[in-house]
Amino acid sequence: MQHGTGNSTALARDFVCYTFHPPFSYCFVVTTRHLPWFSLCVATFVAASSVATAQGGLHLRTGYTPSFGLLRDTVYILDSTYLEIRLDQQKVLYHSRSGRVETYLCSTGTPSIEDGIATRQGIFTIQSKAKKTMSQEFQVYLNYWMGFDGGIGLHGLDHRSYYRYLGRRASSHGCVRISNETGAQLFSKVAMGTVVYVHSGSPARIIAFGDSTMSGLEPIYDIDKGVLKRRLSAVEIGRWEDSSLGTRLVIPARRRLQERIDVGSVNPKLVAQYQIPVLSIPVKPIRQVFAVRLQRAIASKPVNFEDL
Repeated sequence: MQHGTGNSTALARDFVCYTFHPPFSYCFVVTTRHLPWFSLCVATFVAASSVATAQGGLHLRTGYTPSFGLLRDTVYILDSTYLEIRLDQQKVLYHSRSGRVETYLCSTGTPSIEDGIATRQGIFTIQSKAKKTMSQEFQVYLNYWMGFDGGIGLHGLDHRSYYRYLGRRASSHGCVRISNETGAQLFSKVAMGTVVYVHSGSPARIIAFGDSTMSGLEPIYDIDKGVLKRRLSAVEIGRWEDSSLGTRLVIPARRRLQERIDVGSVNPKLVAQYQIPVLSIPVKPIRQVFAVRLQRAIASKPVNFEDL
């Protein structure tokens, strides 16, 4: 079993999630934010799953494998909220810095209908808003329009026939259709410049909340496109040591991006393996510990050995 969340698997080395896989069915997870406390915890945990020598030393069992968690390129945002559109789930998630996540149903674009295109994956920002506007291409009114990728945006329609597809399958010509009720709620909360994060469930580049006190932040629009591409490539092939990953990229609050930022796609199980030094501590031999416990049990309550 392996644990980890999107926010704990950031590219910056001080946010990496260490997952330990001892030779039994569960694991122990800490992040490098916890160092050096981490070393003592590892030692204590290893003691519970190791074989003690007669002298009280420790020997790690064969197969003990410390490893990093999921390897992803992280873009930090300084805003207090962002929108996440899950193409694989047909859902819109409204994330708040407090940790609150509101979930809404949607229906995204598909090329399987006439003149339809797939909604593009990527990192965008809200570029335009209108409570009601006319689609010049399809000559229909769009309610609660929130555009983020040229002519692509979130919106409702005057009729309700499309509601049956919300949360079920992609059915639009490219936009992200939402109910008018959802549109009314989001329209009042989503500001111009809000980040819109679109992906299909296993992106190589993820979003996380950051703050201005973090060191080494560089605005993403100041980064060369070649560097962004190199960072994605490093994640996709598991090249953790790549120097391009050493910079923390950030999107300032309400700053509109002029172009889409690619998020790539990786195997959701992609990890970066590293050997981690373990602190050795003396412990009582296992047999001695068992004998002490048995003596205490006998002293507190007589034991009928015929029942054992």
